[in-house]
Formats: sequence, C-alpha cells, structure tokens
Amino acid sequence: MEHSTPPVDDPRQWSSAKKVRVALILALMVLSFTYLSTAFALSSASLQRHFGASVEVVTLGLSLYVLGFALGPLLMGPLAQGNGKRPVYVYSWIFFSAFCFVISESDNLPVILTFRLLASIAGASALNNVPASFGDMTFPGRNAPFFCLYAVSAFAGPALGGLVGAFVDSRAGWRWNLRVQSILVTVITIISILFVPETDHPKLQRSHQSRYVAEEYNADLGPMKQGAAVGFLGTLIRSARNFCSTMVNNIRLPFSWLLTDRVVLAISIYTSLLYATIFGFFIIIPYTFATIRAFQPESVGLIYISLLIGFSLAALNYLGAQEQFNRRTREKLASATIPPETNMIHAIYGCSLAPIGLFIFAWTAPYPRESWRGPS
Repeated sequence: MEHSTPPVDDPRQWSSAKKVRVALILALMVLSFTYLSTAFALSSASLQRHFGASVEVVTLGLSLYVLGFALGPLLMGPLAQGNGKRPVYVYSWIFFSAFCFVISESDNLPVILTFRLLASIAGASALNNVPASFGDMTFPGRNAPFFCLYAVSAFAGPALGGLVGAFVDSRAGWRWNLRVQSILVTVITIISILFVPETDHPKLQRSHQSRYVAEEYNADLGPMKQGAAVGFLGTLIRSARNFCSTMVNNIRLPFSWLLTDRVVLAISIYTSLLYATIFGFFIIIPYTFATIRAFQPESVGLIYISLLIGFSLAALNYLGAQEQFNRRTREKLASATIPPETNMIHAIYGCSLAPIGLFIFAWTAPYPRESWRGPS
C-alpha cells in the first residue's frame, strides 16, 4: 500500500505575514533580554542604600549579567544545533522567567547577583540563536531587514532599560523595577511558546522523517512495531552517549575559529571592544549626569534616548547604504550571489564615528559648564 508523504515544512516558504510575526516575537525576546541589563543599573543607588553595599559590589549585577552574554551562547548554541531552536527557547526562557522572579523577590544581595548571572545564561539563548532563526526563514541577499531588526532590538533594549528603569525606580522603588523586568520576560516567554514554531531545517527534517516512519510502521509493518521501537530506543541510547562529545566539539569550534581565522579574530576583538564601551556608558551615564551634573533620576533616564536615536539611525542607514553596496557588487561580479565580506564595507565607514563620539564625550562630560548636549 502506497502512502503519500507531505513535504517538509520549509520556513523560507512561509508567508510574509508569518515571517513578520515570528520575527517580531523573536526580536521582542532579544529586546527584553538586553533591557534587563541597564534597567538593573538604574537601581544601583537604591540597592546600595538598601543593602549598605559599595558601588563596586552592586555594579556586579550588571557585570555578571554581561558575563552571561559570553557564557550562555557556549551552552545554548550547541544545544540548539543538536535539538532544534524551539525547545531551547522554551525551556531556557522558562528558567529565565523563574530566575527573574527570584531576583525581584529576594532580599539577599548575593542571591540577587548569583541569579543575575544564571538568568543571563538562560536568556542568552535568544541573543545567540535568533540570528540563526532569521537565517532559517530568509534567503541570502534578502535577510538584511531581519538582521537589522535583530541589531536594533539588541541595542534598543539597553536604551529602553535606562529610560524606563529610571522612571520606575524613581516612582516605585527598586523592588518594582525588578518586578517589571520579571513580568516583561514572563509575558514574552508565554507569547514565544504559543506563537514561535521550529525554524531549524535539520530538526524539521528529522521530525518529518520520524512522523512518516512511525505512520508507515503502524500501517504496514504490524508485527515489526516492537522491533522498530527497540531500534529507536537503541538510537536514543547512542545519541545520549555521544551528547557529551558533541557538546565539547561544538564548544571548541568557536575558539578554533578565533585561533585559526585572522578575520574572525580581528572582528571579534573589535566588536568586543565596542560592546564593552557601550555597556561602560550604562554605568558612566548615571555617574556623569547624576553625580557631576546633579540631574534628577528621571532626567538621567531621558539621556538614554540619545542611544536609542543613534542605534535607530545606524539601522536606517544600514538598510539604505547596504543595499547600494550589494547592488554595485552584483553588477561588478555579474552574479546574483555576493560574498559575505560585502557587509563589511558599510562597517568600515561607520567605525570612524566611534572614536569621534568618544572624544566628544570625554572632553565635555566632566565639565558641568559645558552643555549637556555634548556628552549626550
């Protein structure tokens, strides 16, 4: 008896509406994850007064959270590669939500700092795997809007965290600032569980084959079903035995790239430096405008709007300029396929703005007589 096999679900063939819906939810996950970094920093002064801790100890709440940006992907990336992205999103963000509530309800500073690190490691599944999900849904050469959405979400989160966190901490206190973060993460976790399907092509292929083979066994093999089950159990056992080896190899791979590919090493070092500079601003801005310039807490939060404007302008510029670079490259190579290095052209010009901005900030921020517009 012949059976017709339905085609494998291909995320690249989804309707535009479904792609946009999934992309927006994934972007919200990234935004909420990075939101928690600076929203916590705006409660630093309140936490110092409540726990009688030094500024260095309370700053660990931000430092450990950012450390999770590095540790989390080492775990979440290999897990997604072997098990698909949706299970990793679901389970890691359930833990992420739970850890956030521990942070918001705890009255012990070491517990808060410890769970800030654990929460960041769990939530980093979005920071690491969302770009891969976008790649699963789009064709090369047509993914610029999706990756631009990811970049805006990753950097708009800290800007909104500083803006909203300052108002919540000022009017409701540090406890409610942390509770708002927990509620935000939980709501987005529920939305992602309900509306984000699997996008990983190998996982979809394996699931499709498993369903079809199971149906075929049930329909045609009758007495052999027990043997099929035993064979499937043997496969699971072998997979479990290889899991640790696979995890080690996948964790080793990024470091192998860093040590063997000079381009990857150079870009990683430069990106790390820029990221450290940006997150350094999240500590420097409250100190500069609250301590040196005597701004009120809510006024300090408004300064973060300048970061949001800068990230938005960069994204819009990328969408416009990068398409021009892509078009010229296609014409020059007479090919519809463009090399990945084409994306670096835009970055070369944008890199010059970073030191200019740092010099302006350094020569205006420490001097209250200078207008606030300079460091902003």
